[in-house]
Amino acid sequence: MTVTHSSIIRFSTVTISLFSILSLTDSAYGAIINGNFSNGLNNWNTSGDVSIFSGQALLTTASAIFEDDFPTSGTPFNFSGNEVTDIASLEAFLGVEPLALEPTDTLLGAFEGSAIQQTFTALAGDELKFSWNFLTNEDSSQVLVNNDTAFLTLVNTGDNTSNVIQLADLNSSLSTSPSSLGFLNETGVNNFSTDLTPGEYIFGLTVVDDTDSLVSSALLVDSIQIVNDSKPKVVTEPATILGLLSMILLGSRRGFIKDRHKRDKVAVAASAD
Repeated sequence: MTVTHSSIIRFSTVTISLFSILSLTDSAYGAIINGNFSNGLNNWNTSGDVSIFSGQALLTTASAIFEDDFPTSGTPFNFSGNEVTDIASLEAFLGVEPLALEPTDTLLGAFEGSAIQQTFTALAGDELKFSWNFLTNEDSSQVLVNNDTAFLTLVNTGDNTSNVIQLADLNSSLSTSPSSLGFLNETGVNNFSTDLTPGEYIFGLTVVDDTDSLVSSALLVDSIQIVNDSKPKVVTEPATILGLLSMILLGSRRGFIKDRHKRDKVAVAASAD
């Protein structure tokens, strides 16, 4: 078999293209995948009542079995059909220490809730950003009794240190107009951002019931992303990478066939002479 100069060039181009795609994947390594939930809950680990509402992740403290929010009948504030998670299991799921998810004003402590989490690696200059909305049926005047709370958790797997940040509770500024989900109160959409030091993290978001499980609260989250002003980060889904590889290999195969046809024509012409 004769290897032509054009074949060598084409093979080199394919090699460089494949290397570029792998480099693109590496540059996305550390980014939050599916942070806008356009692919549902893919790439996210979930615990408790977690679902998608209007393109956002929805976490609640509502039971799928018991009738919370009396006198409302049934379980209208549980949207996934999955039962909420007890607080000890929720803390283990997020990788935080026991009692790490305690509300600031509490009588008996956190009782149960729901959460999502994903592991990523932060690079120098990275910043974590997302939007959130806390919703509740709790009476804010009863904050010392039922202070349902939403948290962000960040666990550095390198040194096993954890950072638990409160997003909202009944002390937050709440509007009293019913939300589109039927909850009586909500904070409205807020934006969160924090700088990250390099390392691998377990990133989590959770909402917990305080003291009892009789009244439901929820957390809506969206647009979760890692940004870096010094170098834009592109998140490439595995399916997208496979598609790009297929296109390059297909184009390469067609090129090889075209080169072979050219060589065959030259050979035929030479034999005719």
